[in-house]
Amino acid sequence: MKEMPKMKMIASAVFVLLLMFQSAVLAARSYDVYLVYGWIFFINNYLLIFLLLFLLPWNNVYVKWGVRGCALALIVANTTFFYYFGNTNVLVSKPASGEHALILKEYKNLRYETISLKPFIPLFGRATDVLEGSADFKAIENSQYKVEWVSGDTAVLSYRPDKGTSLAQTIFNFRGSDYVRYQYVLVSLTGKWKEEDNPENYFIYDQGEIVYANNGELYYYGEEETEQQGIFSLIVNGNESKPSFTIVLNDDAEYEESGLLEEGSTITISPVSLDEEEGKVYHKN
Repeated sequence: MKEMPKMKMIASAVFVLLLMFQSAVLAARSYDVYLVYGWIFFINNYLLIFLLLFLLPWNNVYVKWGVRGCALALIVANTTFFYYFGNTNVLVSKPASGEHALILKEYKNLRYETISLKPFIPLFGRATDVLEGSADFKAIENSQYKVEWVSGDTAVLSYRPDKGTSLAQTIFNFRGSDYVRYQYVLVSLTGKWKEEDNPENYFIYDQGEIVYANNGELYYYGEEETEQQGIFSLIVNGNESKPSFTIVLNDDAEYEESGLLEEGSTITISPVSLDEEEGKVYHKN
């Protein structure tokens, strides 16, 4: 039996490994696990095609041209899918500690919504959420977004969901919790909270009513204008006449049995804005 040349042995091993990797990528999709960088899958496909051409025997001229024709068809198909599914904008944002990561994957040439991925294993992430409106307007590609990290474990994402002037905000929380029951953020904020650097700015919540004083202006909101995200944050939705903002409980904030926050807890209030302005820390008066 003729011994296989060393180069072909190496190529065969690489081919098998790549094939196993590609199979794992496809299988992972059923568990909402995706490659962070989709182009890797399609580059591997090109490598598999060229390795196949290298490994197959060329004794028969019909086999030779038949395989070449199939390879050309596979290259065209792979290039087409690469254009739509592999051409992505990926945003990876980390706090100063580098302990957590917010990963957003935006499809340039598809009307798919941008997905957020939670790091799973190297190169892979599990889909956890989608950005509303992102199928029609690509905020990452157009640099219409801002990520602010609060307490090193909460990412506040502001982005433009369409070509208009409106903005949206989503909060991604990576903080662990030992609470055995659901907590209501708005109820926990009952009382008056003052900005640490400017006490004239304050936030009040009492029995379903919100008063927000900012830069000499007073704004009023109802409980129905809030949207809780997790147990450490909520969004207060405004309109043309009053601003939208988010409230994040800082890592020093702890819930009491009563549902209120313990003495000494602080919160961060961030405007829904793409400006460089960061959120302000508030403490209870």
